[in-house]
Amino acid sequence: MGSRIDSDKVRLPAVSGQFYPGDPDNLQTQVESYLKPVPPLQGVIGAVIPHAGYIYSGAVAGETVSALSVPDRVLILGPNHTGWGPEISVFSGRSWQMPFGEVRIDADLADQIIEHAPGATADILAHSQEHSIEVLLPFLYYARAEEFTFVPLTLSHISSEACRDLGSSLARIIESSGEDILVVASSDMTHYESHSSAAEKDGAAIERILDRSHQYRIHQEDKYVRYYAYSGDAASGFCPGGFQSKAYKIQYFRRGKRGLRAGGWLRGDCRL
Repeated sequence: MGSRIDSDKVRLPAVSGQFYPGDPDNLQTQVESYLKPVPPLQGVIGAVIPHAGYIYSGAVAGETVSALSVPDRVLILGPNHTGWGPEISVFSGRSWQMPFGEVRIDADLADQIIEHAPGATADILAHSQEHSIEVLLPFLYYARAEEFTFVPLTLSHISSEACRDLGSSLARIIESSGEDILVVASSDMTHYESHSSAAEKDGAAIERILDRSHQYRIHQEDKYVRYYAYSGDAASGFCPGGFQSKAYKIQYFRRGKRGLRAGGWLRGDCRL
């Protein structure tokens, strides 16, 4: 079977100049201000990184990526905020255009996921206006200081069983590749709650991620569909976090937490 990747399709930035600087020099300066000159941790094969505007999430994103040794190949799982496209969407174009240049798609890995992961669909639409993966690329690029290839995979409203099945499939695909492939789960934590409430819920969720728990349910509240993990934690992107935990259940996983900060403190409206 031929490749499902369309070599003519290039995704243009959706939030350049909004979530992060659109000027490449300003972008590099800002990202490098968040990166820390620390030796990377050994044996890390996955990370959960926030995807808000850099004023809110840049410090934690930079601290986390600084602890990684970014390999040639990266798989990034992100939530689908728009609801467009299939529930499990694998970007099927050639590359993503960013202010610093193109980041090419790992066509072989993308094809493997589309062929062997249940529900994974070759798609462009789900990624066209989605920010959760785009905002992480500058951190990975400037931390690595050279090009890499990646596969963007967005997740919509899927069941816990689908999470487990996809996670297991991703683990088998990555393991069978025989290469280092970093798995990044793009996930902000609790939204629109008091700091004390968010700290309690996020702390419990993080501990369960580190313990490799991965039970999820979807809850309808105030006309917004939120992912709830474990005991009712509201987050943007916890299903990707769960995939990352599940995908490496059968492999060595470096346990550790790099940072957790509330965006409300930074914008001056944090409610205790």
